[in-house]
Amino acid sequence: MNKMSQRLGAHSVLLLMSLFIIVPLMFIVNIAFKESREYVRDPIGLAQQFELTNFIDAWERANMQQLFLNSVIYTAIVCACTVIIGILVAYPISRRHIRYHRMLYVVFTAGLFLPLSLVPTVFLMDYLQLMNTRIGYIMLKTALSLPLAIVIFVGFIRSVPRDLDEAASVDGCGYFRFVFAILMPLMAPAIATVVTLSAINTWNDFVNPFLYLSDPSKRPVTSGLYVFFGQYGNEWTLLSAAIIIIALPMIVMFIFLQRYIISGIASGAVKG
Repeated sequence: MNKMSQRLGAHSVLLLMSLFIIVPLMFIVNIAFKESREYVRDPIGLAQQFELTNFIDAWERANMQQLFLNSVIYTAIVCACTVIIGILVAYPISRRHIRYHRMLYVVFTAGLFLPLSLVPTVFLMDYLQLMNTRIGYIMLKTALSLPLAIVIFVGFIRSVPRDLDEAASVDGCGYFRFVFAILMPLMAPAIATVVTLSAINTWNDFVNPFLYLSDPSKRPVTSGLYVFFGQYGNEWTLLSAAIIIIALPMIVMFIFLQRYIISGIASGAVKG
């Protein structure tokens, strides 16, 4: 009876949290299918006709074709750099191949909780002449994604038996060949977790593009949402349609990778 009540309480909390996420999402979906006049007349009511006009207008008004391509490029490169650099850093830390490995691990762990300092970051980006450059924005997003990636990778690599390292060394397998040919296939759940979290963080970034990319043509797709905010009013129907367009790729990716994400986080948390 005690376990039953605990399980009921846990399911009730999960259901409540799900409602907090699903209800606003359904509200946005409903608005996206409304005409402007219909929304003004009845903002909460269900849409009378489900048409795709708002999605087409939002795509054209925000120039999403170019911005969407920018986001795809940024997200793909950031995820690739985060995975490769994260594994190359996490492996020697987890295997204690370098001095002060514990201190390095603590530093990367602290990076999960310390906020990004805006003024020093802007000064450094400007000093290195990385402001308003694609490579500068990619480096910034990669640096922000690395702490979590390294923590997850270190926890996962520690669960890999050391006998595998010794067997590869006896067979004459080099360091990089071992990491990329043997270790990475075993780390598929952890890599899927890092890729998903890095992709969501990069794809949904709204503030940093306005700070570090002054050229609108270099900004990601989220910056297109600003088009629908006006001085005298906001176009809520087009804005809702644009939000759905932007969120859809990450939702689809999460659906396909969710089982890897759960196992990857569990391995990094329990075995780390």
